[in-house]
Amino acid sequence: MSTPERTAVRPQTAALRLRPWQQFTLLGALSMFAPLSTDMYLPALPSVQHDLSASATAVTLTLTSSLIGLGAGQLIAGPLSDAFGRRRPVLAGLAIYTVASVLCALAPDVWTLTVMRLIQGAANAAAPMPPSSVRRSRRGK
Repeated sequence: MSTPERTAVRPQTAALRLRPWQQFTLLGALSMFAPLSTDMYLPALPSVQHDLSASATAVTLTLTSSLIGLGAGQLIAGPLSDAFGRRRPVLAGLAIYTVASVLCALAPDVWTLTVMRLIQGAANAAAPMPPSSVRRSRRGK
């Protein structure tokens, strides 16, 4: 009795193939989201305080909420990345991050801004995960 011939089934892959320098650039850009979200925001804190007529403490809370969202988002993005692969969580995170950024710009008060920065931070957590996992897989660890 013969056994059925087994053929390797290849998973669907993206039609886009990136060269090594393009991969390096893309992974570098994804790694920059979290630091840029903080570093570009810090100099604007006095302006935000003035524009929203809020206290310094309330405006500082927007930065804290973003960092809390970033930490909590990693607890969500990690298992999602394991379950669905790297691409889907990153694309979803970038889409949510973009929408949250626009809503941050349109926030009428500091409390809306605080909630949007929390969502922005949580969405931002999906972006740095692929570069770190690619780095680990390239090292063989």
